[in-house]
Amino acid sequence: MLIDDVWSFIGSTNWDARSLEFNFEINLECFDTNLNTQLTELFESKKFNAERVLEEDVRGLSIYKKVRNNLFRLFSPYL
Repeated sequence: MLIDDVWSFIGSTNWDARSLEFNFEINLECFDTNLNTQLTELFESKKFNAERVLEEDVRGLSIYKKVRNNLFRLFSPYL
């Protein structure tokens, strides 16, 4: 999260009770304009190279890919 070109909040914590209580995740809070500028540039480049995923694209997946995706979803709490 980047706020006001000064404050950065970097980490993996999800804001739900399970993540905060059971998962050993951590965040880092930074007050640094140079770091914030670098992170902003990184995020903008990632956004520029991103591809939009539409619902019809997901619906059009083969049955193999749907089964694969749902199988891995079962393991997502452990990944």
